[in-house]
Amino acid sequence: MFDFTTGLWSRIGPENPKTADYTSQLDMSFFDYLLGSSYVVPALHSYNYPAYVPPNVSGTGARGSWLIPQLIGGAGSGAFPHAVNLATGEWSRFSTNRGVTGQSPYAGSFEDTRRQRLWWASMDASSMNMLDWKEQHPRAIHSVPCLPQGSAFAFGGYYARHVYVAEADMTIGFWCYYGDTKLRGEVLDMSSGQPAYFSGGNWPTMNLRGSGFGVDWCPHTKAFYFYDGYGTTKIMKLSPSTLEFHECTWTWSEEEITAPAWEANPNDEFRGGAQAMSRWRYIPWLRCFAWCDGPNFSAPTADGVARAGVMQLWRPRGT
Repeated sequence: MFDFTTGLWSRIGPENPKTADYTSQLDMSFFDYLLGSSYVVPALHSYNYPAYVPPNVSGTGARGSWLIPQLIGGAGSGAFPHAVNLATGEWSRFSTNRGVTGQSPYAGSFEDTRRQRLWWASMDASSMNMLDWKEQHPRAIHSVPCLPQGSAFAFGGYYARHVYVAEADMTIGFWCYYGDTKLRGEVLDMSSGQPAYFSGGNWPTMNLRGSGFGVDWCPHTKAFYFYDGYGTTKIMKLSPSTLEFHECTWTWSEEEITAPAWEANPNDEFRGGAQAMSRWRYIPWLRCFAWCDGPNFSAPTADGVARAGVMQLWRPRGT
């Protein structure tokens, strides 16, 4: 865990178990391994699924929890949420039931901060999983059909990244098709309390480096910012003319960064560390985007000293 107030990393949770231990003693009902008082899950592909549980929600603590609502890969892994309490470092099973996992699991999650609900689903799914933070822990996963009837979540959306925008009360999903670079997506209306499909994104054509980009909303500039990773110094900005995302006009522009703390091409082009995905996040109180390519990458920090596990901040123009 990185603390932005101190600029330091700390370890959260128990040490990793030996592979031979957790593979022989894995509980296949929950796809986890009991280590001390923690239910640890193997490090499977989580992509854009990880989410934050706010502080003092039932089942978490004063610092909140980091939640993995769905894992990809491994028999029985599926949609059974696990969370690490950021105050105690203890991993726990975070629901009483298993959510629905589709045949093509590569999609993601988003949090409705107005109603305190977390939503996630697999690509092409006809229903979504939901956890309501207002309910008492251990809470059940609700399965909610996609609206309107017959629609599907993130249809064809490989590694889809969904972002909820509270001031618009809408969610936008962004993605590319498998093996494609054209940015596609959908607009979801949240005003009824559950996602309702409005339309596909009607922004001008834009090609990114592929489906592993990161994207987040900046409430101070009222725009989305995209970062491809791979050591690029270019940030793409997508600005709506209004917060009515289903009918507004969109404008693309570019901003630059210098010396990104991100490997340009580690080992090979397709290694996950080269892509931003859900690690590209806007930190409102800092008015900056933050990203990190893990503990092994080294780069000079603000005082000129080269360190590993570099966290980099970038401030958009106008903030």
